Amino acid sequence: MPKTTTAPIIKFTSLYRVLDICDVIREGAFSKSWDGEYERVVSGNSTVSIPKNGGSQILLKKIPLKSKDSIPREIANILPHQESVYLVTSNRYSIHYVGITSKGIAGVFSGGGRFSHHVRKILASTVNKGTNHTSGWISHARARYIDIIKSVDGQRQPTDEDLLGDIFIAFGVSDTDWSSKEHEGVVEEYFRDRISMLSGRPSIRLNSAKMSRKHAEIYEPENIKSALYNNIKF
Repeated sequence: MPKTTTAPIIKFTSLYRVLDICDVIREGAFSKSWDGEYERVVSGNSTVSIPKNGGSQILLKKIPLKSKDSIPREIANILPHQESVYLVTSNRYSIHYVGITSKGIAGVFSGGGRFSHHVRKILASTVNKGTNHTSGWISHARARYIDIIKSVDGQRQPTDEDLLGDIFIAFGVSDTDWSSKEHEGVVEEYFRDRISMLSGRPSIRLNSAKMSRKHAEIYEPENIKSALYNNIKF
C-alpha cells in the first residue's frame, strides 16, 4: 500500500521515566578512574568507537520493556503499531534524541535491541565492542560520568536511579499510513526547539546521522512541562 501523500499527525504518549517502564539488566562495578577517552577498534568487518579501558565498567546487557500488564495502558495500546518515532530526553540535562522504528516499539527494547545501545552510549558502557559510541553522545556521556562520580558518596556503587533516574521517553504514532523515517528530522527539530524553550538553554541533539525532514503535524506529550521542568535544575 502506498504511503499517504498528506502530512501525518504524529501523536505522542506522555513522557515516562525509563526506570518505570523498563527493567535494567546490567553487570559490573562502576569505575571512578575512566579518563573520558575513546578509541577506534575493529569489530567484525568494521571499526567502532568505544570508551577506552572499559569506560564506566558498567556492563549494560539489555533494557527490555516491562510486561504488557506492567506498562501504562497508553503504551500497551500502541504496541501493535509498526511505524513509530520516540523521544528520549532528561529532566536533569538539556538533551534529546529522536529514534524511529518500522518494526514496532517492542523490538526497540527486546533482546539486545536498539535502546540498549542508546543506554550504553549514555553510560559509557561497553559489551563485547557491540556498540558504536557515535559522536553525538560522547560529550554527554563524559559529563554524566563526572556527575555520577560527584553524586556517589564514599565507596557506594551507583544505583539504577543514580545512573538513569532522569531519563524519560515518549512514543509517537500516527493513524495514517506513514513512514517514520520520512519525518524523523522534523520531529527532532520540533523537540529541539521545544526543549530549548522550556529549559531556557539549547538542547543538545544526541543524534548524529542525517534525517529526512518531510512535514508532519506533531502532538507533543501532554506532560512535557510537568515531567521535565517542575523542579528544573539545569
